[in-house]
Amino acid sequence: IFTSSEIEGIPVMQHLKSIKDYHTLKNQLDVKNYQIIKRNPKRAMKTFFRHFLWIKAAGGLVKCEDKVLWIYRLKKWDFPKGKIENKEKRKSAAIREIKEETGLMGDLNVDHKIMESYHVYFAFEKSVIKKTTWYSIHYQGLKKSIPQASEDITKIKWYKSGDMRIPMSKTYPLIKELVSQEYS
Repeated sequence: IFTSSEIEGIPVMQHLKSIKDYHTLKNQLDVKNYQIIKRNPKRAMKTFFRHFLWIKAAGGLVKCEDKVLWIYRLKKWDFPKGKIENKEKRKSAAIREIKEETGLMGDLNVDHKIMESYHVYFAFEKSVIKKTTWYSIHYQGLKKSIPQASEDITKIKWYKSGDMRIPMSKTYPLIKELVSQEYS
């Protein structure tokens, strides 16, 4: 966590050095969460991850009536998202990616931005940091969908917004935070 003020209960990483790659980062962490406290947290994060490939992405929590759309990918429930193309606007990228990953044919409209997130991973022999802008998106149309197999999406399901226990039990902490931000 890069922050300008200390968060109680999370260990502080005292020395800020840039990390060469994802594997070095994983090997240096002996607990799940650390905080780095700097006057300019965004600049500190850019310095820390300067050797990583930076990717910008957009996606959304798609709502239709009282239901929320979930995708099942790599044995986890998730929300559709993907890389922003060159000169593409974030909102347009979110809608395009949702359509590509789900096959939805109706109208998708951005209601509001929920949050931005950053996460790191290792793929295709590269250490990556991905910044994702998440939107609340309203859908009107048939709920018929087609999982994008080329993105390892095997299922798509609409869950009632008041009963998302199943997907929430098999998702990422970041997605739990996104749902909490939208429904709190």
